[in-house]
Amino acid sequence: RATGAVAVVVRNADGRSVTRANGYTYDALAPEITTVSPSFGPIKGGTVVTISGKRFSTGAVVRAGAALARVISVTSTTMKVTTPAHLAGAVDLQVVLPSGLEVSAADAFTFELDEDAQPAFVRYFAEGASGSFFSTRFALANPHDEQVAVTATFTDTAGGATSMELIVPAMGRATIDESNRPALGSEAFATRFDASREIGIDRTMEWAAGGVAYGAHSETGIAEPRTSWVVAEGATIGGFNLFYLLQNPTDESAEIKVTYLLATGQRIEKVHSVAAQARTNIWVNKEAPMLESAEMSATFTSLNNVPVVVERSMYRNVGGQLFTAGHNSAAIAEPALRWFLAEGATGGTFDTFVLIGNPNATEARLRVSYLRAGAAPLVKEYVAAPQSRLTLWVDEQDPVLANAEVSTIVESTNATPVVVERAMWWRATPEGEWTEAHNSAGVTRTAARWVVADGSAGGDGRASTYVLVANTGLEPAPVKVTLLSETGPAISAPVFEVDGQGRFTIDVAGMFPQAANRRFSVLVESTTGAPLVVERATYSDAAGVPWAAGTNSLGMPLPARTLAAVGGTH
Repeated sequence: RATGAVAVVVRNADGRSVTRANGYTYDALAPEITTVSPSFGPIKGGTVVTISGKRFSTGAVVRAGAALARVISVTSTTMKVTTPAHLAGAVDLQVVLPSGLEVSAADAFTFELDEDAQPAFVRYFAEGASGSFFSTRFALANPHDEQVAVTATFTDTAGGATSMELIVPAMGRATIDESNRPALGSEAFATRFDASREIGIDRTMEWAAGGVAYGAHSETGIAEPRTSWVVAEGATIGGFNLFYLLQNPTDESAEIKVTYLLATGQRIEKVHSVAAQARTNIWVNKEAPMLESAEMSATFTSLNNVPVVVERSMYRNVGGQLFTAGHNSAAIAEPALRWFLAEGATGGTFDTFVLIGNPNATEARLRVSYLRAGAAPLVKEYVAAPQSRLTLWVDEQDPVLANAEVSTIVESTNATPVVVERAMWWRATPEGEWTEAHNSAGVTRTAARWVVADGSAGGDGRASTYVLVANTGLEPAPVKVTLLSETGPAISAPVFEVDGQGRFTIDVAGMFPQAANRRFSVLVESTTGAPLVVERATYSDAAGVPWAAGTNSLGMPLPARTLAAVGGTH
């Protein structure tokens, strides 16, 4: 019946009755959105979109971001609208009924740049090298039902640019390596990717003095050059070699001030020039006497407003072997109040460190939540001094963390933003020296869908790949995993559950026997829109050393496909 208050009448068998006016009120139910199709279109607008759901009514208004969409037709379960013109990017779709009841689907529609304009998806990689010692490959994962066109542009140290084009198949993967990449003018190079839609990209660098690679690191790239960057991790103590890699993709030379924030609270400033369309390496150990043996974070500021791309690589020699262990991460765009880290393992041969950089003039008071499978979060509080760096050796923070798989949430409780990374180091034996490491910056957003581009199982190095899933929400999260291949159709596994405020480790080869002796990508989706953070770790053996090489990278967060996915916390 219609909404509103009604009288309630109670009548006895003898005919007597009592009435209470306005004794019961019928409330209207809010509308629901279940699917949005298509979920993307050009910035000029004009895309006809079907919104499916419940309890729609004539007169409803639809907003795409802040702009009104033109309503074509309405039934109780379907609305057809035409999108307005809008700036590029993902926007919420909101349906408002004449009664005032409404529903919103977060990031439900993505406005893309026109085909004759700049592409919808760009990634930069400052690091890259191929030759007698290093090799570099890129894995490209397409999580969409349509193929994606990609252009890769490689820039050598002399500024020469070489491009190649390829198509990544729908729900599939492609690889660029020495076998199909065009010849370049130098062993070291930087790379830019332009794609028609968002894809996952991993760059993996391996190194070996002949034979199977004994070291590796990986990175997912940077969306755009910027005039300022921050890195949390960095050390030159204990035989570490620290390098900053700077790429200038513009036509003007850049003047970059590097400010080193030492764990002691001291600051050191240096200025470096990066030529137009070129890249520069900074060997931090050689920058100043105080940097020869120190732990530090760093900030990068363009003095002439020319934007650059920044990465950091860190290596350690063991037993006379060059770069026995090493890791790499892109710099962080800006500090934030909340950070998520999906990966982390302690005990046995593993040590995990959470690195926190505070570039501010005030201290940062921090609440750190350690998430474990099948256990309540362990919460600790810390203080990061002004313009300094704080190192948390996770293994030693509490007895329950001495041997655990752990994800981490770092939150500033006094509105002082920080930058966060996580480094993992491991040994061939519990008593030995560190033989390898991997690292990843934290992420500031969660998503219901993620894709990890690179992964492998078996082969000469007996590779193992793990996908680490952290559920930052309070409720259990059903999760679907799909294997993406270069040579066959996508394969999905049965849905499994990740505890609320918990984490889950996926052994890809164990879940997918079809992954044996292959390279692949992995699509991870919450079926209820739960807030997830996803990373990928791959390990391989060399010269009898177990897990001599290891890499880690963040997944790529994706727009949700249906409200079951977009309706979660983002």
